Amino acid sequence: MQTLFSAECYEAKAKKIMTNDVYDFYAGGSGTELALRRNTQVFDNLQIIPNYLCGIENCDLSVNLLDEKYSLPMLIAPMAFHKLAHQAGETATTLGASAKRVNSIVSTMSSVSLKELAALVLEKLWFQIYVMKDRSITKQIVQYAEAAGCGALVVTVDLPIMARRKRDHMNKFSLPNNIEAKNLQDLIGDEFTNQSLKNATDLYFKNNLSWQDIEWLASLTNLPIILKGILSPSDAKQAIDYGVQGLIVSNHGGRQLNSAVTPSEILPEIKETISDALCLILDSGIRSGEDIFKALALGADAILLGRPIIWGLAVNGQVGVEGIIQIFIDELIETMLLTGCRNIQEIKNIRLHIYK
Repeated sequence: MQTLFSAECYEAKAKKIMTNDVYDFYAGGSGTELALRRNTQVFDNLQIIPNYLCGIENCDLSVNLLDEKYSLPMLIAPMAFHKLAHQAGETATTLGASAKRVNSIVSTMSSVSLKELAALVLEKLWFQIYVMKDRSITKQIVQYAEAAGCGALVVTVDLPIMARRKRDHMNKFSLPNNIEAKNLQDLIGDEFTNQSLKNATDLYFKNNLSWQDIEWLASLTNLPIILKGILSPSDAKQAIDYGVQGLIVSNHGGRQLNSAVTPSEILPEIKETISDALCLILDSGIRSGEDIFKALALGADAILLGRPIIWGLAVNGQVGVEGIIQIFIDELIETMLLTGCRNIQEIKNIRLHIYK
C-alpha cells in the first residue's frame, strides 16, 4: 500500500472504504456539531513561538504518568466497537499501538474482550468504565479489570444520557448482529446490544452520577482512578479530595454537550488550578503531531488519540494503526526540533500565541 502522509489522508481513504453510516458513527458529533468543529479549530488558531540555537540533536519523548514511565506522551482513546471499522477490531488496534510503544485504554463497549486484549501485550492496559445503576455490576466490572491486570480505571463522567447525534439518527444507525459489547456480555447479557445504543445506555448507565459514586468506586480498588470528561476547574480541584489520580480533559470528542467548552481552551485554567496534583491528559481534537506539541505546551502530561486511530484501522488493520501512530511520532519530533525542545518538559516552557 502507498505510504500515507497525514491523518487527513488516512481519513479520506477510510471514508471511501467504510459504509456511510459507519463512517458517520465515528466522524459525527452531537447537535449541530459545534463542539466537534471547535475542537480542531482551536488547535489551528494556536501559533508556536519557537526557540532556536539550542544545539539539539535528539529528542526524548518519554513521560511519567501515574508514577510509571511511558515511551511516548500519547495513549489510544477508549472508543466503542472497533470491529465496525475492521474485522480484527480492537485486536489490531491494541497490537498496532503496542508495536509503537503506545498504551491503549480499552472501552467497556469494546467488540473484543479486555481479557483477550490483555493477553496480547506486555504493558498494562487501562480500562474505561461507566458506573452502572446496579452497583453489583459496577463492582464486577472493577474486579474484571483487576483480574485482567489493568494499570488504571478510566471513569467516563460526561454521559448521564447519550446526546442526540443527528448523523446516526438520519442514517438509522444500528449495530450489526455480529458485533457485541463483549465486556458486558457476561454481566448483562445479549440484551445490551439487542437494542439501540441510546436505549441501552439510558437503561443501564447511572444517570445521576455524583462525587459519592467516585468515592465509593475508589473504595473498591487500589487501581488508579482517572476521570474522563472533566471540563470545569472547580471539578478538577474537587477530584483531588475523592481518591482520584488523574483527569482526562475531554468533551467526548464533540459527541455529548454540543456547546461544551473546548478542552484545549480550558486546559490551562485547569492546570493552574490543580498544578501537579493530578496526572492531566487532553482528549478531543488531536489531528497531528503539532497538535500534540501544543497540548503539552498548554499543560497536558499526555494526550489521547481517537478518530485518527479508527481511520488507520479501517485502511489497513494493525499496519494502518502503526502507520497513523508513526505519523504522529514523526510530526511531534519534527516540531520539537523546529522549536528547540529536546524533551517533553522543555515543551511545557514554550509560549503559544493565539491567532484571531
